[in-house]
Amino acid sequence: MAELSNEDLLLRYLVARRAWAQVSPGSQPEKHQELDDEQEALRQEVLRRMSAREE
Repeated sequence: MAELSNEDLLLRYLVARRAWAQVSPGSQPEKHQELDDEQEALRQEVLRRMSAREE
């Protein structure tokens, strides 16, 4: 994900959040977990970049 600009990373995170919110964990648990994992990976990348900027 290092090749994404900060703006692209944020946009991908927001799209993942919206997709996650639209999938019911009861009826589509696999898809919900997949989107949850993608969201978490993007969030971790944002945090990594923020901590790198602070150093």
